Amino acid sequence: MLANPGEFPFPIPVGWFRVGFLDQIAPGRATRLRFWGQELVLVSTASREVGLFGAYCPHLGAHLGFGAVVEGERFRCPFHAWRFDLEGRCVEVPYAKRIPARARLRRYPTEVKSGIVWAWYHPSGEGPNWPVPEIPELDNSEWSAPTHHHWTIRTRNQEIAENTSDPAHFRAVHGFAEAPDPEITFEGPLYRSVTLSRVPRPDGEMAVSRLEVTWHGMGLGVVRASGAFELLVVGTNTPIDGGAVDACFSFSVNRARGLRPDKGAGRAFIAEAIRQMEQDIPIWENKVFAVRPVLCEGDGPIGAFREWAKQFYPHEA
Repeated sequence: MLANPGEFPFPIPVGWFRVGFLDQIAPGRATRLRFWGQELVLVSTASREVGLFGAYCPHLGAHLGFGAVVEGERFRCPFHAWRFDLEGRCVEVPYAKRIPARARLRRYPTEVKSGIVWAWYHPSGEGPNWPVPEIPELDNSEWSAPTHHHWTIRTRNQEIAENTSDPAHFRAVHGFAEAPDPEITFEGPLYRSVTLSRVPRPDGEMAVSRLEVTWHGMGLGVVRASGAFELLVVGTNTPIDGGAVDACFSFSVNRARGLRPDKGAGRAFIAEAIRQMEQDIPIWENKVFAVRPVLCEGDGPIGAFREWAKQFYPHEA
């Protein structure tokens, strides 16, 4: 999907991005993907090890996402049966005694953590400079199994993440009575926003509610709501190409606190998160990126956010 002139004056960011969920990937399969403007193949071996590679065989260019055969922990090209390992190295050419030295695939660093398959993207192939994020709730049996909601959005990651630094839009777009007043901090690849509010309890007393949003680069935004309830939104945004993002919300609730994702407060929280996302999407899809915005009091730390975001475009420095 191509961007229109003026929409996105920055490239695809570097970082860790979700390329799948382990429970949705069958072992012994090679699956075609398209992210970062690249054709890719995700290989899942018999033991459920996974690897992400450039899709085209270095021999004569066959697309490995269409017909590659997984054999144990290795996989064969469907065109001439060259065999590769999970490092991307060709380990066998069935009709030749020597393997060409350049017979290897581009391999993207890949890790599985908390059921999410992450891959590191850098346009020059440089390796990761921060670890895969930890999301301990997804490994805690007290929390419900995540449920996923997907969108394909004609925008860029930075536009989505910038929303957290824009409290004024919550009144205009989402109908909030008052704009939130978060405490925002930036540290390395992390960007954290914490909002405390007082909400009435059924017994008439007031309780403190805490909403924390933590961005880990441009590919992951984790929302944690705590207080009377504990709820989690794992927002994973993976660039498809220069003009679109594969966005996903993965929801979980703390069952030990009496919540369920399909009933009561848990269901209402999930519905509200989806409502707000779908109110934002038409804005993102029809705006341009204001390089020099005209800002005023109450607009939030948009300038500070943009300075933080520059680290994810080292190829533009």
